Amino acid sequence: MDAPLLSVVMPTHGHAQFIETAIKGILSQTYPRVKLLVVSVKGDEQTRKVLDRLGVKYLESDRADHIHQINIGVNETKGEWVSAGASDDSFLPSKLWSELALATQRDALVVYSDFFYGDDQLRVDGVCRAADFSYERLIGRCMVNDCSLVSRGLYEEFGPLNEALGSIAFFDRWLHIAEKYPDKIVHNPYPAFIYRRHSGQKSGVEKLQDPKRLGLMLQVARASLKRKGLDAEQFKGYRVVRLDYARP
Repeated sequence: MDAPLLSVVMPTHGHAQFIETAIKGILSQTYPRVKLLVVSVKGDEQTRKVLDRLGVKYLESDRADHIHQINIGVNETKGEWVSAGASDDSFLPSKLWSELALATQRDALVVYSDFFYGDDQLRVDGVCRAADFSYERLIGRCMVNDCSLVSRGLYEEFGPLNEALGSIAFFDRWLHIAEKYPDKIVHNPYPAFIYRRHSGQKSGVEKLQDPKRLGLMLQVARASLKRKGLDAEQFKGYRVVRLDYARP
């Protein structure tokens, strides 16, 4: 197949101890045309030193907001496909190639992959298996991860990620895409990266107990159902849309 340019945007802040491994995971991709753009935060000197030592291109954001940083990066990249890359995780060598191949085979606009869980040293200790895509599954549990491969045309069509939603911005984006292109979001069942679990991040339990985050998820889910002309009452059994889900 032809080799379109793939852009990886990596927002980072306070991950100086992890980012070199994350960068090497992207630079070691087996796919031949990958461009990495790191978006750091002004004043993060430790990260800047690592980036300068590695000779990696980077921009600087005026605030530590990973959605804002991704928007900055996407606006500056030229790839026909875009993936976000977390600066504390690590792509496996075939991630981008396998996702693009699947996108080509299935005429997809978004490809999301299973992934491994790793400890703070990236020693694998588990695997996250996602289900094949459906709108109903998405509204019940957002199984499409932030590191998915996305056609640039979707950023042009739907605009930048909604920064007001914080970490829920990707959930909002997947729902908008699923409403219009339900058959264009495809699951790659092969683990494509290692998700590093470390002391500097919230656990899954903490996220599930965060009333502000849950309230935003509920707001986004209900807005999507309304756009589709569906009654939220029919989805009360789904985890995100339950009427009591956002209560502290």
